[in-house]
This record gives sequence, structure tokens and C-alpha cells, in this order.
Amino acid sequence: YCIYLYGRQKSKKTWIALYWALFYASRNIKVLFFARDTPVDELKVRIVALMCGLEPTKVKQGNLSDAEKQAVTDCMELLDEEGKFIITDAADGVAGFKARIEEHKPQVVFHDYFKAMADDIMGDKVTNEHKYVARTVDQMVRYCKDKMKIPLIFVGHANRDGDKSKGKGSSEQAWSDHITRMVDVSLRVVKGPSQVALIVNAARDMDEGTGISI
Repeated sequence: YCIYLYGRQKSKKTWIALYWALFYASRNIKVLFFARDTPVDELKVRIVALMCGLEPTKVKQGNLSDAEKQAVTDCMELLDEEGKFIITDAADGVAGFKARIEEHKPQVVFHDYFKAMADDIMGDKVTNEHKYVARTVDQMVRYCKDKMKIPLIFVGHANRDGDKSKGKGSSEQAWSDHITRMVDVSLRVVKGPSQVALIVNAARDMDEGTGISI
């Protein structure tokens, strides 16, 4: 399956993707996580905070008790030893994406901010952005689903005008509405004051508008 997770800035997209990826890793499933929207060091802080049940700010500042420091150390060693959660910030467009998958042979792939791959290919060209994004999605999905036969969960943005449709229209997906034609399900992330909602924007054999809150 291929799943697209998208939303406005600061809507907890990366948090959900990390939580999801760590769930797989905890089930002994090898995960490859492409980090193109968040620096790898910052991402590792978030991972450790999630696994240890700590505030990311405390981990980043090192403001921890002896017991918490030990928990963080144990967590980092566990991740390194098991090799079940691999993070990369590889660029080079879709070619780099494929190369890392072939190198690490994961059982599931996450990509935080796939648009960066389209930007790699597009370079300084500023016209026909839709074409480059659509082509990138085509290659990602076909490679993972048809050739490698591994799940792909990738992350992108919702445009500002799309907020009006609240997850119910494919035009709200930034850069290209072609994305919904390629994935099995497109999930809009909406953040409220005390919860995060996932809304089915478009999917095969699922009702649009269905959602859950966390």
C-alpha cells in the first residue's frame, strides 16, 4: 500500500510519521525513514523523546534526571544495535531514494517531505512544478509498490486555500492533485487545541470524510 499524509505547517505530520514508524520498528519491522524536512539530529531528539515518554525540549537541552539520562542512553544504543530504524537525509532525487532502499532493504519506507525529491530534479527551473511533482510521485509509488513490493508512507503539505475544504477535496493538496490518483489512501492531518485529527481525503474502497482523532 501507499499512503499520503499531508497538512498545513505545524500540524504534527512529522510527529505522526515518527510514531507510526516507531510502531513498526517495535514490531521487529525494518524501517527506512527519509528526513528531508527536519535535520537528522533534531529528528533523533524527537525519536528518543517519543520512545522515552519525555518532552523533546528536555531531551534537547539535556535537562534530565539521572534515570532519564540512562533511559535516553539505553534508547539510543537500542536503536543503533538493532538497526530496525534507519534514518537518512539522502538527496539526489528519486535516484537517491531508490539507491538507499536497495542499500538498506527495508520492509517499510517513510519519506518526510517528498517534494524535496521533485526539487532535486527541478533544480533552478521554476515552471511546470506540477509536472515534476506528479512525475516524482509516479516513480516513488511504482517503485515501492510494483517493483519492491513494500509499503510507502510519505508526507507533504496542504495549500492555504485548501483549508476551506477541511480534507474533502484533492485540490487542497499542495503542488499536484495527481497524488490522489496514485496512492491507496490520502490522509489530511488537522491539528486542534488538544487533539490531532486524521481525515480520509481520498481512498480506494473507503468513504471520504471518515476520520479519527488523537
